[in-house]
Amino acid sequence: MGMNKEFLEFMQGEEEASESVRQMIQKEIQEDLRSFKFYTFTKFIFIQALSALATLTVCPQFGVGPIGGGHGIGHYFMQYGQWACASFCGALFMGFSISLAFSFLKRGEKILIFKHQLWLVALIATVQMLCLMGIGNFFEFTPMFNSPEFNSIWWLSSVLISFSILKLLSMKRLTKLRA
Repeated sequence: MGMNKEFLEFMQGEEEASESVRQMIQKEIQEDLRSFKFYTFTKFIFIQALSALATLTVCPQFGVGPIGGGHGIGHYFMQYGQWACASFCGALFMGFSISLAFSFLKRGEKILIFKHQLWLVALIATVQMLCLMGIGNFFEFTPMFNSPEFNSIWWLSSVLISFSILKLLSMKRLTKLRA
């Protein structure tokens, strides 16, 4: 008997699964969803971190980078003050990396990221900012990159641009679903 025929017979039958079978199936589904969440968040964070490192080739973050020395494109924005520099650097660092990481996700993974974007983006921005600050302090880079104003503006712009990008991507996804 073929699999399709067996399935159809099962679906047409009037037997119901026992409570223990239902609980076992529900437990397996919950375990699969937990592992899917872990896999998706790990994948997203890993791709995001790699692409964030790529931005260090053109723009320093808290004194770290650009790779190869110099000030990269950061000196263009520093002409307008540390607020402009911090805003641009945070937006570039997180905006580029969030966009790139998101482009590698599958549909179900994207939905999961949308669902948890608030804490996920804030956590990523905070952890990466603290890591960059730690590296900057360890190597005694420019103190300007450790001022409370610079740090606050960098974090705020990185989170706002990330939310904006994810919002635009979710709107794009919704328009595709409606079409």
